[in-house]
Amino acid sequence: MKAQFNLFLSLALVLSATSAFADGGKGGDKGGDNGPSFTLTWDQFKAQCQDPAHSPIQHAPENIVVQCTDVRHDYVAQNSGNIPLAASRMVTTAVSSNKFYVRAESDAIDTQASTGQCLRYKEIEESFTIEKSLSCADVLGIKGDIKDYCASSTELVKGANPKIVNVKETGAVIDTCGADALGGGKGAGK
Repeated sequence: MKAQFNLFLSLALVLSATSAFADGGKGGDKGGDNGPSFTLTWDQFKAQCQDPAHSPIQHAPENIVVQCTDVRHDYVAQNSGNIPLAASRMVTTAVSSNKFYVRAESDAIDTQASTGQCLRYKEIEESFTIEKSLSCADVLGIKGDIKDYCASSTELVKGANPKIVNVKETGAVIDTCGADALGGGKGAGK
């Protein structure tokens, strides 16, 4: 299995190198002399750090930079509104005596409607990017996938420095007030 993986890695690196030379030596995918010229998977990158002698390049990665971008969408409470709550009152009367009876009658009594609160939420996007310089030893020490590493790293950085986060409204809203709400419905309070 390891031999197959090494063969696959070797072929991938040779094909990438061929592509870089066909590109006029401009560095493959990235298009610059100083940029990376070989595209690998995370596992292949780790293998290049672990055993560079068994690859066509025979050189361990240097100047490793991991870039992690965290983008989150969440709904947060906006100003609340009021909605009318229907109310009604009915009074029924009946009169009886030993010989007489007045039929029961029901009549509606004017009642003031009450108001209740409704909620409005707006969606926000929180985003930030961090970069970390690593060595091959650091790369080999990462357990799991690179996305797990970035998720953990961005969580720590955000917790330690919340000011790093860029927050913007997306324009999406959830409005439980509706158009009939007192105070102007969806557009109220903006």
